[in-house]
Amino acid sequence: MVEYFRNGRFFFIVSYINMEFGGLTNAMLQRARIFSKEANLKPTILTFNFNPSYNLIRSHLLKKGKITSDITILNMYEYYEKLPEMGLLPDDSYLDQDSLINYCKLKTVEEVFDSLGRLRKMIADDDDNGITYEFYYTSNKRCFMVKQFQRTAYGAYNEKISLFDEGNRLIMVCNTDQELIMHWLNVLSTTEDPCFFIVDGRDMDQHILSFEKTNSLRIFVSHSIHIEEPYETDSPIKNTYRLLLNNFKKSDAIVLHTEAQKKDVELILGENERLFVIPHCYKKPDNPPDFTKRDLKKAIVIARYHKVKQLDHIIKAFKTVLDIIPNLRLELYGKGDQENVLSELIEKLQLQDHVFLKGYSENPRDIFEEAAFSVVTSKSEGFSLATLESLSHGCPVISYDLKYGPSVMINHGFNGYLVPKDDINSLAQKMKELFLNPEKLRFMSGNAYQSINAFHEELFMDNWWALFQKILVRRKFS
Repeated sequence: MVEYFRNGRFFFIVSYINMEFGGLTNAMLQRARIFSKEANLKPTILTFNFNPSYNLIRSHLLKKGKITSDITILNMYEYYEKLPEMGLLPDDSYLDQDSLINYCKLKTVEEVFDSLGRLRKMIADDDDNGITYEFYYTSNKRCFMVKQFQRTAYGAYNEKISLFDEGNRLIMVCNTDQELIMHWLNVLSTTEDPCFFIVDGRDMDQHILSFEKTNSLRIFVSHSIHIEEPYETDSPIKNTYRLLLNNFKKSDAIVLHTEAQKKDVELILGENERLFVIPHCYKKPDNPPDFTKRDLKKAIVIARYHKVKQLDHIIKAFKTVLDIIPNLRLELYGKGDQENVLSELIEKLQLQDHVFLKGYSENPRDIFEEAAFSVVTSKSEGFSLATLESLSHGCPVISYDLKYGPSVMINHGFNGYLVPKDDINSLAQKMKELFLNPEKLRFMSGNAYQSINAFHEELFMDNWWALFQKILVRRKFS
């Protein structure tokens, strides 16, 4: 390991973290834990949304083991709430919020309170002048930031962002959120040592691509497929990926999870030294789960209730199997905007006694270890961390053979099944096969647990070290 890594800083970039989260956030938090555990690094996660509940979120994640004491979560608005004195602006302006509200005849549109009922944000309109104001407050009711938006027929745009110190004196003015973000990133990277900015959320690409400080190294992690339906090699690039791929020369590295996706990206960019393949990893339990505790009549799904997951395919396939084998159970864990649609489908197929929407779960381990097998029917995946989790807990996976990921983890007939994409009949056939063959299920369960060895944490960290070394050499850090 190169010693100056120890003097570098490692920032993980994501727009927000909530109490409940999906695969992207889970993968990012897992990476943070591995950086801390395997390499004794102390990663810092940067978030950029306004949320007065970050103290609760940090405590919750620490309690659940999603972060360790070596992992820091910083929020941009919390930083500006405690902005150090920077020297007054020339006009020595003071914030007199009451006079401003009375003068502009503002109309309150929305108020945001924290968990203790304290006002932390207020949105108000000045209809006479077509201006919207956002006031941000500390826990002791001091207004530390005012955003001013000019409304036009084409939408609203930032006109001014004003920040105030504890004496209500104006100490900083920005014209856009981008300027606000750039200022914070500059403060965080005030060092000669390398600062690794590892971007997980595509909505943050524009900001980090624009951050061109000499000591910043910009790494972008892909968590999903980069092309639109029908997900063929020549399909259009997704809107969310266009900025990154069109400006890939501004990046130091783009991390993909499979060789297959790398080859497809190279068809767009050409062979490129900036592309790296680092699969997800997962630490399996020290001992194989007890097969006798599995409910061999129960299949499970852990996925967002979203169209891209095609959970209706699983329900329809399960209905076919249930017509042949009685007393089966299907449990779907997650949340999303398709919950009502799925509920209606369950009712329409009269499956209320057999199919259950269980909501979000923070403990998938017990779910995987108690089920016969799990099912994946997404239109696309970047890798599918849920598949890796399922296998690590000895739970075979039946998955559509889709771009990208499942074929890397699933050895057909050994630790699960790969089914032709969108083939509901074949999906039902493989579900039926496992429900009817306990011995085959036992065989696959043991293989699933062992197959996770190819995705261990040490190899994951080795791959990241190799990436860091290559880009440091390319950028001539010494």
